[in-house]
Amino acid sequence: MKTSAPRLFNAVFPQAIAVAAGVATVIEDDRAAAWLARRLPQAMRPDGEPLAMTPWPLSEELGGLGTAPRLPAVEGRAWLDDAQEWAERSARALLAASRAGDSVIHQGLTLPRHFGNVRDWLAALPETDPRMLDKLPRVTWDQAVEHARAYHERLKRSRLRIAGDEGTADPVPSVGGHRWLHIVTPEALDAESAAMGHCVGDGGYDHLTWERGRDGLPERRRRARDAAAGIWSLRDRDGRSILTAEVHSAGYVAQIQRRFNESPQPEDTPHVLVLLDHLRAAMPDLDDPDWIVRDERDGSLHHFHCMPDGIHLKGTLLHLAPCQWARLPTAMRVEGRVILWGRVKGSSTSTSASTSSAGCESARASG
Repeated sequence: MKTSAPRLFNAVFPQAIAVAAGVATVIEDDRAAAWLARRLPQAMRPDGEPLAMTPWPLSEELGGLGTAPRLPAVEGRAWLDDAQEWAERSARALLAASRAGDSVIHQGLTLPRHFGNVRDWLAALPETDPRMLDKLPRVTWDQAVEHARAYHERLKRSRLRIAGDEGTADPVPSVGGHRWLHIVTPEALDAESAAMGHCVGDGGYDHLTWERGRDGLPERRRRARDAAAGIWSLRDRDGRSILTAEVHSAGYVAQIQRRFNESPQPEDTPHVLVLLDHLRAAMPDLDDPDWIVRDERDGSLHHFHCMPDGIHLKGTLLHLAPCQWARLPTAMRVEGRVILWGRVKGSSTSTSASTSSAGCESARASG
């Protein structure tokens, strides 16, 4: 009896479909959300060469890769039902391939590099380009990346200098005459977006304001942690926006960005620590951003590009990414695992790139 040779089976994992559906739920327009839920899983591919797994019976004991996660059912969002059906078909196909002895190409579950820009472009479409919403079914992921790039370029060109205080609340004094302001109206988000050259405006984050989210928080009588969550802006003594932070009531900081979506610098760390201390009055379980690390020797906090020699870090998984180091600290001690991402300039070896530790002293503060 002739048997068929094993194949190399390539499929979208049901877990990737669930991840995409989860992040798509924050987009209010169903056409944009449905597009993201469909296109994003296919863009979540591993970096470098695919990794084939042979043999790997996809079972509950090995992470449940052959089981479709149960997605939430939300009235009026039919695209979630479509995602659930897709995940179940994918799970059945993976199990059938495994039982046939086929190799299964491992799919990465990391969001692609340009995901944030694409998500923000999609969320803003009802205000910036509503006609594009009906064209989305014909748009590929790569085309969306280009649309998002052009959208952010337009934001940079149209930026204002001062966002102003209208539509803000809860001023929090910070270091050097700076202060944090809580942005609580959609109009104030638009002003912050124009001042910073990023996409916190145009409707994409209006659900985090008091007017659009959490029932408007009438008379501030909602839960304290809900009232504290949302978008915060760091302003200097002249009123210019320096940082924009997105804080969720679940107890985490989703992102902190400088102008044009640049990453925070070491000198920003003391200001971020001020905001975290303020927010922990309402959210005691609020996590530090992943680029802030704690020295177990004395409790001091540091930007991870400015860690002192001899630092003692603790954690089961410590992400140091993007990794831009001249060197790691001497006598660094880590209780857990360390993952370094990046490349040496001019080399194909995955390790570290070049930078200096200038400005690190100003970033250190006690926790």
